[in-house]
Amino acid sequence: KQSFNSARFKLLIHKLQLPTFISIRMLLANRKQSLFTLFSSLFTVFLLVFVLNISHSLSKMSEYKALWGFEEADLHLTRNESIAVPLKHKDFLEVLSSDSSIQRIMPFSYATASTLPSKEQAAKELIGKIYSKELDEIGLVNLEGRHPKTAEEVALCILTAREQNKTVGDQIELFIEGQNKEFTITGIYQDIGNLGQGFRLRETAIQQLNPLFEPDRYAVQLIDNQPIEEGELQLQQYLAETATIELSAEQRSDIRAVI
Repeated sequence: KQSFNSARFKLLIHKLQLPTFISIRMLLANRKQSLFTLFSSLFTVFLLVFVLNISHSLSKMSEYKALWGFEEADLHLTRNESIAVPLKHKDFLEVLSSDSSIQRIMPFSYATASTLPSKEQAAKELIGKIYSKELDEIGLVNLEGRHPKTAEEVALCILTAREQNKTVGDQIELFIEGQNKEFTITGIYQDIGNLGQGFRLRETAIQQLNPLFEPDRYAVQLIDNQPIEEGELQLQQYLAETATIELSAEQRSDIRAVI
């Protein structure tokens, strides 16, 4: 029986082409190196599949921007307060509202807040967005719950909620505008711009703590037949130095490169 198996093996080797035979001999001669090569190949395949999935997701970003945490906007404007005679929020908003190429305007601003330290966790600084109007108007969505509507409500980004062990309906106390304030969590959302960290509040929440608060940023959605580049140029011409204009986040090449 042993001689029969040996004969079959020799016959099999005889039928193999020389390069194949040499490859098998090399693999059997150095098994550690062979296993390393196998695992390297599997990792390379996994990496390629991952990159292809990410590339496909990025190509669809403009179609599903709300799920990435981006507003349904074509342009983002920042009111310039460092010039000699800056426009106030009310005046700036009036100028934008008179432009017939603009369909929707969402004033907002960034704010920082900190979670309070506990026995289990240290305080953590968060960057959030403060919106002047209903968040539905600019296309934002939640993974769970709803948007904050009152000064006592907040939505948390998904990683912040997990780290704080919070969910919809829980209370969270934040140090914001120099004061401690307790909020009810109404929603959990996703935002890759902040790497899963942050919060969303309505403007009334900040105005209770700081009556002088005014938004300094504006998410602008143009009318359907208005080319974005043309709209950007037109706004830049008559706003001049009073504002800085950028493309929306999902359209900017630097943001896409980071992602």
